[in-house]
Amino acid sequence: MPLAILAGGQTALTQDAANKVVVTITTVKESDWQHEMAQGANPVGLRERLQAKTLVVLSGELRGDEEELVLRSGKERDIVTEWAFAKDRNSVVARKTLPELIGTEIKVVNKTLDLDPNRATRLSISLTHDLQEPQMQSMTYATAAKGTERDQKTVTAPHFKRLRWQGEVLACKDERLITTFRLADDANTRIAAFIQGTLQGSHGNPPPPTELRQTIYRVPEMDMIEWSLGGPQSDAALEKRLQEAVASGQASVVSNLTTTSLNARTQAQAGDECWVPTEIDQDVNRLYQLPIRFETVQSGTQLDCAIGSPHAAWNSHYAPRFPLAVKWPTSWLRVHDRAQGKSTGKAIHGWMDWYDRFEETTQGEVAFHDESPHLVSMMSPADQTWGTERKGRWLDVTMAQRLQGGDKKHNQSKTPSPEPTQPADPFAPDPTSPAQQPSFAPAAPPPLLLLGIALDNDHAQALLTARQPGKDEDLLRELVARVKAGQAHVATCLASANQLNGRKIQNSARLHVYPTEMPSIPSSWNKRTVGTRLEQEGENLALHQDLAPPARTEWKLARDMPEAIMWEPRFRSLSIHSEASAFTKSGTHLCAVSSIPAVMSGGDIPEHETVFLFAHRSAKGPTPKAASDDFEVETLIFEVPAKDAKEWQAVKSDDLMTFSQQRLTQGTATLQSHAMLRTRASVRSTLNVTEEYMTATEFDPPNRDAPYRMRPTALMTLPVGLQLAVDLAAAHGERPRLGISLKHSTAKPIEPDLEETLQIFTSGKDDYPGAKHEFDEWTEKIRVIPGKFHCLLSPSHGGGVVTTRIAFIRVRPVP
Repeated sequence: MPLAILAGGQTALTQDAANKVVVTITTVKESDWQHEMAQGANPVGLRERLQAKTLVVLSGELRGDEEELVLRSGKERDIVTEWAFAKDRNSVVARKTLPELIGTEIKVVNKTLDLDPNRATRLSISLTHDLQEPQMQSMTYATAAKGTERDQKTVTAPHFKRLRWQGEVLACKDERLITTFRLADDANTRIAAFIQGTLQGSHGNPPPPTELRQTIYRVPEMDMIEWSLGGPQSDAALEKRLQEAVASGQASVVSNLTTTSLNARTQAQAGDECWVPTEIDQDVNRLYQLPIRFETVQSGTQLDCAIGSPHAAWNSHYAPRFPLAVKWPTSWLRVHDRAQGKSTGKAIHGWMDWYDRFEETTQGEVAFHDESPHLVSMMSPADQTWGTERKGRWLDVTMAQRLQGGDKKHNQSKTPSPEPTQPADPFAPDPTSPAQQPSFAPAAPPPLLLLGIALDNDHAQALLTARQPGKDEDLLRELVARVKAGQAHVATCLASANQLNGRKIQNSARLHVYPTEMPSIPSSWNKRTVGTRLEQEGENLALHQDLAPPARTEWKLARDMPEAIMWEPRFRSLSIHSEASAFTKSGTHLCAVSSIPAVMSGGDIPEHETVFLFAHRSAKGPTPKAASDDFEVETLIFEVPAKDAKEWQAVKSDDLMTFSQQRLTQGTATLQSHAMLRTRASVRSTLNVTEEYMTATEFDPPNRDAPYRMRPTALMTLPVGLQLAVDLAAAHGERPRLGISLKHSTAKPIEPDLEETLQIFTSGKDDYPGAKHEFDEWTEKIRVIPGKFHCLLSPSHGGGVVTTRIAFIRVRPVP
């Protein structure tokens, strides 16, 4: 239940006080709220019609422009912000403690501008409200301890359930809604905050500000894919479909937020605020790893936006769950007795917790065309790739809505503005007209759907062989049908809509934190997203998709202590960075193809699979004119007997497919890799399908008291798999010039084990080679004949004695 703080204002005011500000925070039944929204939500008398239950009322008097009024209600509680070891280093003390208000705090500043002809008083508001008393979470620092000792040697960090809002409103004698949030743990209740202000010299009753609503629906993935491929449909029809799916139990609302906004930056946040450690102090001989400093991590919804005309700068952040404690092995191989002043010859091993978080973000500029809900983005839940036991595959669909202030029945015309303007600073207020009704944008291009589908190599090759120019939609529908039949699976799916052609970012991932420096007893950490990330600006697009949760490399550190180990993750992903008209124009376009390298197969990644990546926009609305033509750059790598290499190199382009198929059927050759990337001339484009191996390059060597213990102290990353980079130059009337770098791993790296590492040490060598990475690499600059295969030279690195790899490349203009 929300924390009820039934307190009045700090300043006693008469009924006719000239500069009075009153803020009321309430709870509202969700059913009453939805009913009111369906009726148009007239702002006058809204709280009374909702029969809202008051949690807190704060009021005060503003005494002058730019002077801050602070209203507080609740109680202060001392919170430890920094911990430290005591002198004996066997216990801990609070190094720094600060008072934290548990309750409600509101800061108000009169921001009235002299340029305002109506003297409508702008109030800058900062609101913080706790929903309940903070919970204290315990974190052990005795990582080698067990049982009672582990439970006793802990420090605490707070966990708040808190609402925040920051923005500007116009002072008004009538009470107005500021913001409302649906409670994450009570779907039947929402929090609503209201403000009323009568200030001397201000316009008494200005129009209500713009209202922004954001709802995130969780929907079965295939339902949204089929909707996206179903032809042109309005966002209003999608909203109706989503609401019907929620009513039938097929979908759910995971986030819902409403806020008001003037032509200024507005920030609204609802959810939990957890403290997670960012820095530790260590006593290695006891294996104490004490969190001493923290940072705040939010779970829930945060919206940072600014209304422009006719767009809104939009930064939405949704964290679907709390940070997740991940256990990491820790070991110290040279325990020193401080009292005796000498080594004990012992080793110590334990487990420490560090924290991963989950995030879904959408950043860009949303163009609103009318007052109906608008699709903004679709992406998989942040924990779908790694971290959930939820059944099925889902998409989180973000819908946004902008409602103009004033009486909805007498609003200005909704005719789209023919020439939208964009201020230099989207967060800068308009000083001349704070109550001006925002205009609407012209029609936007259809949503961009990026869809990746994987299936086995043999079927993939058959589909690619049968592919017809201009028929990529047929290929995509065939693959979707195979997904529904269980013969293929979705590798990635996301969409963006109603956004301007500026830079936009979508990210849905688990933020994995892992040790990098002295990793067996961590002192430094790195962060890496595991999920989906998209960055796009016009025709320039970068997509990163993890194909599975990270694999793991393990090192054994001590012959006499088998439990002393060290871990590091191996990230497995597909990424492209390219520029092509396929990302902006309507239709269905195959943008990339790649077989998964054999060195990456195993575990969560099936063997012998190929991924197809499509861009799709339905044929409605305007689409930008392409700056130049697209090309497809295709590579094939065959493994063949070394004695047959010259015969393969002599094959003519028109005969290659027949020749290679014969050798594949005979079993005298294997197709090691097939990749294709859509790009345009004069840009560098890349396609990578890799597993990132970490290999140890430096060690803490054995000593006399511990002759059979070694721990890595420095690591190097080896990208293993397929790496393709192309740079195409195509002048009119000339054969295109292609610069290509192609790297193909031929074997999985094998990390030297403990015994091999000890042997290197006893040999007297200081050079630890790390894992051996075997790969072929081709780097060339060539003139190509469009549509014809070109055999690359022998690899500049790699090759073989018994077998070797032969690479072919083809550049085709896209009709």
